[in-house]
Amino acid sequence: MAKDQKDQPGYWFNLANRKVEFGLKTNALNRIGPFETAAEAEQALEIIESRSKAWRDEEDSDRN
Repeated sequence: MAKDQKDQPGYWFNLANRKVEFGLKTNALNRIGPFETAAEAEQALEIIESRSKAWRDEEDSDRN
């Protein structure tokens, strides 16, 4: 983790309990982030799904 992330812990989505947390409260295997806002962290799963789809689409277009 970069030094600036330690100084500004941000919001994280906890995969184990599906709740938003501020700061590094959960081990790395069970968290997604950091996000700038709690609202953004609440959308973590949707954000990941959207980014994954965009990457897949980009790879598919590169192959064609």
